Amino acid sequence: MPLAIVHVLPQNSKPCGGIKVHYQLSELEQLMGHKSFVAFPTVTDPPLWFNHNCQVITYDDAKQWKPDVVIGWKNPEFLIQNFPDAKKVAYIQGESLVNKLDGPTYKQVDIWYSSKWNQKQCTAFGFSSGKLVQPYIDLERFHPLLYHRPSRPVVEVMVLARKNGMKCWDWVWNRLSPNGQARLRTVEWLDSDEKLYAERLRECEIVFVSSYPEGLGLVGLEAMASKTVVVGFTGGGGTDYMKDKANCFIAPDGDVGRVAQILDELVSGKNRNEFDAKVNVIRNNGYSMVAREFTRLKTQKQLKEALVPYEKKV
Repeated sequence: MPLAIVHVLPQNSKPCGGIKVHYQLSELEQLMGHKSFVAFPTVTDPPLWFNHNCQVITYDDAKQWKPDVVIGWKNPEFLIQNFPDAKKVAYIQGESLVNKLDGPTYKQVDIWYSSKWNQKQCTAFGFSSGKLVQPYIDLERFHPLLYHRPSRPVVEVMVLARKNGMKCWDWVWNRLSPNGQARLRTVEWLDSDEKLYAERLRECEIVFVSSYPEGLGLVGLEAMASKTVVVGFTGGGGTDYMKDKANCFIAPDGDVGRVAQILDELVSGKNRNEFDAKVNVIRNNGYSMVAREFTRLKTQKQLKEALVPYEKKV
């Protein structure tokens, strides 16, 4: 029989991969025949920066609805106190939460993980191995340019302003050689509509990923799907898919000097053709990996398996 499911989220209208993933899961649950909602404290300021087909309700509405399963972001205590009769799931998307987790409290809920790295880190602290439910990348939204990138003398590097991206980029920039600074152009990206972000991402040659710690890192996956070269740090969770010199160029987390060296090497050639020759295999490998490993079908299969214990018998 179909389940009644609510994703209980904090009020966050700004771009945030952790929020978007819950929307992905809610849409898939609806496609699987379940009744699924996304709940916020209020519905006056829900996220509007990406398209979705989810039904958004308030916490109060969710409690009155009496769902079979509630899936929370970070706070299992809220689920325990407010949904006593529902099956409760803590969907852990960031290893940094481990230091804040209350072991006894988390033993009262089931645990899902967004990445293998999260799963490994949390089980090392004694938490249940739970279920792996990865996000997917929408290849209709994030895809390579349908035409050749413009032949320009500089290489554009997208840097996301959130999560101290520009501060970290400044540290890298100050370690670049004069040639590197001359050949690179910074594209600072402020939070905005996902469609515009996807369009600009595929136009840039490189994206700098610097978030730490990072439970998985959607930006790196979205860039690979766009055939934009990923340079930077794994942040931990990126180790699920980032393979240095195979589908990206990575440095030890926090080593901005090494990132500068990588960028200097990439733009050390005399012309644009030399840059493309260095990165074409990287681009193709990254795209193939995302198209193979982070599909909607794979996430739906993982989600279906994770929901089996809660299915009601006819």
